[in-house]
Amino acid sequence: MNDWERKMEIHRRVMIRELILISANTGLRLPSEILSLKWGDVRVKKEKFSGMFNTDKEVEQLVAVIKVGSDMKTGARVVQGICGSYFKRLKDYFRNELGYEPKDSDYVFMEFFGRRKFNALDRYALYRMWSELMRDCGLNRIDFQLYHLRHFYITQSILNGVDLLLISKNAGNSPNTIFSHYEHVEMERQTQNLLKRRNTKEEMENEIEI
Repeated sequence: MNDWERKMEIHRRVMIRELILISANTGLRLPSEILSLKWGDVRVKKEKFSGMFNTDKEVEQLVAVIKVGSDMKTGARVVQGICGSYFKRLKDYFRNELGYEPKDSDYVFMEFFGRRKFNALDRYALYRMWSELMRDCGLNRIDFQLYHLRHFYITQSILNGVDLLLISKNAGNSPNTIFSHYEHVEMERQTQNLLKRRNTKEEMENEIEI
C-alpha cells in the first residue's frame, strides 16, 4: 500500500465511523440516502432535553435537521436526530486534518484521495469496510448488514416510547408499515409496562379512612 492509498484508507475509516453513528441515530436509508447527503442539506442546532441519562436535569444536545431529496425512495422529507455532534466532528476533521473547508455542494461523506476525490464515498469501499468491521468485532455469527442500522434506530425509538407516527415521518415509511414490521417490539414494550410490579406497600401506607 503506497502513501496515498494509506491516506485514503484512513480517511474512509473516519467517514464510516461517523456514517454508522449518524445512520443509527436518524434511520436514514443505506446507502442511497446517507451517501447522497450534501452539507447544504444539513443544519445543526442546540436543544435542551430533560429525562436523559437517568437524570431530571436538562441536557443540551446538538440536533441535526436533515433534508432528504425528492429523488429518494419515499420522496422529500425532513429527518431530525440527536447526531449533530457527529456532523460537527466530521466537518472539523475536514477543516483541521485536511485543511479543507466543506462547501454546501460537497458530499458529507466525500472521498478526498485518489481518482474519486470530491465524489461521494465509494459504495464498494463502504460494503467492504463494513464487512471487515463486523469480522474484526466478532459480529459475523449473525449476518449484520448496513440496513440493520436503520432497524436499530426504529427499534430503539419504539422502545423509548416515541409515537409511531413520528417515527414513520422521520423514517419515511407509513405508520402501517412501521407497525407491521415492528409490532413485536411495541408489544414487548407494552408488556413490560403492564407487568411492572405495583408498590402495594406504598399504596397501603397512602390509604385514608373515609
